[in-house]
Amino acid sequence: MQAFIRSVFKRIFNATQESYLLANRNTGFFPLVATLTMTELNPTTLIAFSSVGYKAELRGLLMPMIVLYSMLFYAFVAAKKWKMFNGTCVTEFFYQRYGRGIGRFSQIVLFLSMLGLSATYIKAMTVFFVFVNPGIDTWTLSMIIVTICLLITLKGGLNAVIRMDIISVGLVVFLLIFCFHTSWHDNNINFSFLKDNFSVSKYEELLPLKFICIYSILSSFTYILMPAYGQKIFSAKNEKIAYSAALSSALLVFLFYAIAIASTGFLKLGGIVLDNAEEAFPYILHNLLPSVLKPIAYVVFFLIGSTTICGVWSAMAALLVVAFKKNETTSANFSIYMVLVSAVLSYFMGNLFVDNLLDKLILVNILIFSLSFALIAGFYWKGVTTQGVYVSVVVGLLWGGLSFFFSEGDFNHTWRWMAYGIPLIFGAGVGASLFSISKIFMFRRLQHDAPN
Repeated sequence: MQAFIRSVFKRIFNATQESYLLANRNTGFFPLVATLTMTELNPTTLIAFSSVGYKAELRGLLMPMIVLYSMLFYAFVAAKKWKMFNGTCVTEFFYQRYGRGIGRFSQIVLFLSMLGLSATYIKAMTVFFVFVNPGIDTWTLSMIIVTICLLITLKGGLNAVIRMDIISVGLVVFLLIFCFHTSWHDNNINFSFLKDNFSVSKYEELLPLKFICIYSILSSFTYILMPAYGQKIFSAKNEKIAYSAALSSALLVFLFYAIAIASTGFLKLGGIVLDNAEEAFPYILHNLLPSVLKPIAYVVFFLIGSTTICGVWSAMAALLVVAFKKNETTSANFSIYMVLVSAVLSYFMGNLFVDNLLDKLILVNILIFSLSFALIAGFYWKGVTTQGVYVSVVVGLLWGGLSFFFSEGDFNHTWRWMAYGIPLIFGAGVGASLFSISKIFMFRRLQHDAPN
């Protein structure tokens, strides 16, 4: 046994950071589709989207349109560009393009966002399994979840995450088909019933198209910046695979969420009354699935959460590797330690602060969104200047902060933030860049015209 443990640790610590964090940049099409799909499919969003299906019935199928639009935007706008850059972490781009100030800001913002996300994923899994076994202590349960995720991540790095994602995708298909069929059958749903009871305008006030549009835009600009996606794209064999896998995973994730939402919508249509809409998807797993399938369902739900958590930790480790300027061809030791740091921070944040954090995640989105001009202009406009990026970031932070702190807690503040924020951020960045370019040309002209 001791010899086996030594051999495992020898394999881990003999790996290079490129193999550990980026799977040797050799990920093919199908593995990349699987890992991008499981990066997005997470327990928090699955339960939240499913709860909308229960509240808004089949109008809830508008919700996965947010994910579809965002991931297609990522594929068309960023996938090839990120693979062409082919760094270790997305924050390297900001360092190389704009210098230390914007680079360091991007590291802080993106690390905090991933820490918050991993904490919410741990909390969501803990709440779900406490529902299965109410007697267990939440700190103990979350420790078990974190430990299992660490064992998966530490042994093989990104390669281990991708292998688990491939298995998970197949099991998710199996689980969701059974959930859909069981909810359809047990609630006596048929096509004629749907025809009589489904209306596009029904629940319009609960789920307005305005909401779908604005969160599609918000998610689009945050997705292209997320390190967890960038790391998977960097691991692709080439640009063609990165682009086609991003497109395919967008369609697959949309289908998965749509099936889950339809399943919970059938509960509402069938007359099942729940005190909390977030219990809708767990209700199907606990109460409608045959007993023989319940253990499988719990395993699949665990895989949905654990693969996402492992992927986020790996991306956090890559970010810290870049922050501390560790060469990717050196030993993976530092990366392993950074995965451990990420896991410990996520564990404590998930247990101590996540309830408050959920209400404040919009602040993190404001920080991320302020970098949107810097990224897109860096990809597509050679004339962008560092001064222009600084101005766009400041404008984005000011407008986002004012929209948040002077809001009345309703949806309209998000609408105002996005509707006016996009033209303000991009307009300020373009204007400041053109102004700084004109100043440079004027200075050169004055030098040229000056007498010797």
